[in-house]
Amino acid sequence: MNLPEASAQNRFQNCPVCGSNDVKELLNVGEALIFCNVLSASRPAAVDAPRGKIDLVYCDQCTHIYNRSFQPELVEYSEGYENSLHFSPFFQNYARWLADELITRYDLHGKNLIEIGSGKGDFLRMFCELGRNWGTGYDPSFPVQGELVEQDGRVRLVKGLFSPHRLDYPADLVYSRHTLEHLPDPAGFVRLVRESIDNPGKTVLFLEVPNAPLIFEALSIWDIIYEHFSYFSQVSLVRLIQENGFQFCSVYETYAGQFLCIEANPDGCAEGLGQSTNEAHVRYREAISRFADNYQKKLIEWKKCLAALQEEGKKVVVWGAGSKGVSFLNLLKEDTPIEFVVDINPRKTGQYMPASGQQVVAPEFLCAYQPDAVIVMNPNYRDEISARLRALGLTPKLLLA
Repeated sequence: MNLPEASAQNRFQNCPVCGSNDVKELLNVGEALIFCNVLSASRPAAVDAPRGKIDLVYCDQCTHIYNRSFQPELVEYSEGYENSLHFSPFFQNYARWLADELITRYDLHGKNLIEIGSGKGDFLRMFCELGRNWGTGYDPSFPVQGELVEQDGRVRLVKGLFSPHRLDYPADLVYSRHTLEHLPDPAGFVRLVRESIDNPGKTVLFLEVPNAPLIFEALSIWDIIYEHFSYFSQVSLVRLIQENGFQFCSVYETYAGQFLCIEANPDGCAEGLGQSTNEAHVRYREAISRFADNYQKKLIEWKKCLAALQEEGKKVVVWGAGSKGVSFLNLLKEDTPIEFVVDINPRKTGQYMPASGQQVVAPEFLCAYQPDAVIVMNPNYRDEISARLRALGLTPKLLLA
C-alpha cells in the first residue's frame, strides 16, 4: 500500500547528504514505474506494473538532488530484478579497465574484497580472477538462497543485505557500484561501512554512482527513475564521504561521463576539490535552474519525432531494455508506434517491458522484422549496436535518445 503523499514527503524534507532544509523544488515528474529492471512474462502482468511518485528537489548547500516523495518500502529487490550490463563487450571492457585500475593502484593481489550490491556477481568474479583475490558479495536480489561459493572458494555470493556483523575477515577494499543512489539513507550506509573497517590505514572505500551533471546538464532525462532516490554530483558525493568517517583520495568521472567514482579511506588523502571542479559546479547550478524547462522541451521534441515516424509508416524499435529504455517508452507511451525492444541480455528475451508492454527480442529478430529506425538508448553503445546490425545485414537509421 502506498503511503499518503504528504507522509512520504515529510520524511525527506531535509537533504539526506548534508541535513540542510534549504531544498528547492526542481521537477515534479508525477507517477513513474517503481521498478525499471523487473520485466514480466506476459503483457497483462507488465502493464499492471506498480508506480510511485517522483518529485525532485535540490539542496542549495551541497547541490544534492533527490526524490522527496520516495517511499522506501515500495522498493523491495528480489530475484526478478535484472540489471546486468555484462553481456555488452563495451561494458565488459570498461569493467575490466576499472578492476585493473583499482588492482594496480592499491596492489590488490591476493587481497580481501567486499562488494555491497553485487547483483549476479559478474564484476566480483572478474575482480577476483584478475588479482587472484578473495571476495564476498552481498545482494538481496541474488537468485540463490543462502550463499554460493565459486572459484575454489575465492568468490562467495550471499543473498541478503550487508552487515558488519557478517564479516569474518578484514577487507582491503570495500566497494559498491550503483547501489548508493538507491538507498533512502546514504549517510547511514557510509557510516555502516565505516563501522565495518578495523584497519583504517589499509582499507579503501570505492563507490560508483550515476553522474548527476550528465543528467541535468546534458539532459539524459531517461536516467530519472523511481529506483534512484539520490542524484550525486562531485560536491555532494565528497560531502557525504567527509561527513561520515572518510576522507576522499580522488573523485572522477568514467564511462564517457555517465558514472561518478570516488575513492576514500578513514585516514584521508585529499583536502578539497580543485578550482576546475568548483567552476564546473557553478555551471551545474545554472543548468539545474533551467532543467524543468529543458526537460519538457526534450519530451516535446521526441513526441514530434515519433509522430513523424508513425505518419511515414516507419518501423521503429528501441535498443536497450534497461532503465533508460523503460523510462523513454513510458514517458512517451501515448505517442509511440514502437512494438519491440531489442536487448542482448538473453535473460530478458521474450519478456515484456513494464507498463508500456513491448516485447523484448534478441537482435536476430530484426532480420525478419526489418526496422527502418533503431533508437539507441545509450550513446556509449552506438558503435557496438551499429556493428551488430551490419553483421545482420541491416542498415536502419540510428537515432540517439
